[in-house]
Parts: sequence; C-alpha cells; structure tokens
Amino acid sequence: MLMNLQSWAWRTTMRTKLLRQPSNAGFTLIEVLAVVIILGILAAIAAPGWVAFANARQANQLADQVLQRIRQSQTEAGRLRSNQVIEFNNANPPELRYGNERGGRSVELLGEGRLAPGLAGLNAFNGEGQNVNALTFNPNGILVSDGNLPITITVQVPADGSGTRRCVVLKTLMGASEIAQGDDCNP
Repeated sequence: MLMNLQSWAWRTTMRTKLLRQPSNAGFTLIEVLAVVIILGILAAIAAPGWVAFANARQANQLADQVLQRIRQSQTEAGRLRSNQVIEFNNANPPELRYGNERGGRSVELLGEGRLAPGLAGLNAFNGEGQNVNALTFNPNGILVSDGNLPITITVQVPADGSGTRRCVVLKTLMGASEIAQGDDCNP
C-alpha cells in the first residue's frame, strides 16, 4: 500500500510540474510571417516565367492541331478523290471547319473545346500578307492556290497577340509545311 501511495504521489507531482512548464513547441508569429513573406516573394518571381511557359506550351499544342488537320485534309482529298476544304474561323474559341468542297463540313474547336474565352487567336495569310479564309486540296492532295506562297496560319496565346505566337507555314503546293515561331510568323 505504501508503494501505491508513493507511486500516486510521484505521478501527481510529475503531472503538476508538466502542466506548469511553459510549452516550447510550435512557431512564433514572427517566424510564420517571415516564411509567408518569403513564399510570396518567390511566387512573384516565378509567376511570369510560369505564365510564359504555359502560353508557349498551349501555342505549340494548337499549332500541332492545325498542322494535323491540314495533313488529314490533304490525305482525305486523295483518298476520297474530291476537293477538301479547311476554313479558318477566328471565333471565340477559334475553330477549323473542314470537309468536302460541296458542303457537309465538320467543326473542330482549337484546344478541343477546353480554351477559355480570349485565350487563343487564329489568323491565316498568304505570301503578300492578305488574309486567307480557307485552304483547298484537290483530289491529288495538291494545294489549290493563286501562287501567293507561303501560306502562314498563326496561333496566338493569348488572343490579343501579347504572348506567344506559333505558326504553320505551307511552303509549296504539295503541302510541304513546318511549324515556326516568333518573327517567322510575320506576313
């Protein structure tokens, strides 16, 4: 019994001492504020670079989508033995209309419908800087043109042209093409 009483007294004394000791765990308000300020500064430094990276990535994807649609239309012209047309519509979001020359066109939204309004712009122009609204491939897969090559289809992210530009350049009537960027996209 003496042992139980001593044990109880010791536990009570220890519990009282532990409850009276000030806690040293955790962070002070100043330390937390310093960390928040440092994180804010780092975010402010990284944000413009991240936006430029995201715009460049989006512009590359959209230019690839335009190039793929052009190549598919050229292939379809030869396979179906009929003229195939691609129309460029700088709507919001931009879209490509493609199909048979006689009608029955399908619509493909740039960015597959995931673009926010004003995020991308689409323009097409020929070698003389005149707007081009459509491309036509004849049954042999050859571009029907008035000879004003190259034809440049430009994608801008964001749509106001302040960000990244990528373009698909059709160099020859046979449809030889490349993806370019920056000043190579100027008319």
